[in-house]
Amino acid sequence: MKISLLQMRVEEDPFKNLQKVVTLTESIKDSIVILPELWTT
Repeated sequence: MKISLLQMRVEEDPFKNLQKVVTLTESIKDSIVILPELWTT
């Protein structure tokens, strides 16, 4: 059980990190999209 739990944690953490990176890039994309609009107005 301990081994499987450890494996689950190891598998889970990179996925969470990936989600964080994805949301970060999403927000960066949003910022890049919003900035030109602010400059043009």
